[in-house]
Amino acid sequence: MYDLIARPLQFFYELWPNYGAAIALLTLAIMLLLLPLTLKGTRSMLAMQKLQPELKKLQAKHRDDRQKLNEEVMKFYKENNINPLSGCMPLLLQMPVFFILYRTLYDLINRRPFGFDLGASVGRSLNGVDPGYWDKFGFFHPKHIEQSSRLYQDLSHTNEMRSFGLDLAISAQRALTHNFTTALPYLVMVLAVAGTSYYQQRQIAGRNPAAATANPQQ
Repeated sequence: MYDLIARPLQFFYELWPNYGAAIALLTLAIMLLLLPLTLKGTRSMLAMQKLQPELKKLQAKHRDDRQKLNEEVMKFYKENNINPLSGCMPLLLQMPVFFILYRTLYDLINRRPFGFDLGASVGRSLNGVDPGYWDKFGFFHPKHIEQSSRLYQDLSHTNEMRSFGLDLAISAQRALTHNFTTALPYLVMVLAVAGTSYYQQRQIAGRNPAAATANPQQ
């Protein structure tokens, strides 16, 4: 399963030998492939939003009769040719892809076992090589990347994943342990993701203000 995403990642890194850029190109390609499912889910969600006022009326009318309410709601869905699961099914189908994407990217910073590096240092020390210093201590070892690829060659010769001035191998939380200045770019990226997600939801809700008013939790 790794190959489905690891190989395209290697290809994009060959085109643009920058970790962040290759990851961005890979993510964009995956999003384009999943676009039909995304659009289907969004359309279903908008259709459900438009019907929220009518559903609220049914809920108010049959609030004391749960069985009757369920019958009327199912009848309502059938009359409007709507599957209540159609909005979430496309998202569920996409989830395995994003799980694999996450593991593929996370395992890029997989390092050799500590014992391997320690053993190499001890071996060099016993042989009198550079007083036991092992210059590859903590270097990355992404096992799912082809060792002949440029991506593997670059990662296996460093213990940092530098891109656009940031070390992508560390999290914002870890960057905060250094100082706020170091962590600031990471925090900006987190806020940017949160902000764009919020804006996207606002844009979708804006397509049907009446539904958003009827169900403000949306």
